[in-house]
Amino acid sequence: MTENIVQTIARDILTHPMHTLEQAGYKIVMHVHDEVVIDHPKSSGVTVDELCELMATVSEWAAGLPLDADVFECSYYRKD
Repeated sequence: MTENIVQTIARDILTHPMHTLEQAGYKIVMHVHDEVVIDHPKSSGVTVDELCELMATVSEWAAGLPLDADVFECSYYRKD
């Protein structure tokens, strides 16, 4: 029961950065557990730091939650 509650809250926390990414113009092609996959051309000038900052945002109800993100880029989907 506790695991289900924790996983539900984790999913709720993930939806906020997903909306933030979409509002910033990034195309989310899928998400897997705690990962978000976007499709963006390399020539766009997007930085890993910018994506980390967007992914580490929390909604108002989770204010103060210490959240961090790790980003990597590749030409095809793979597990890091």
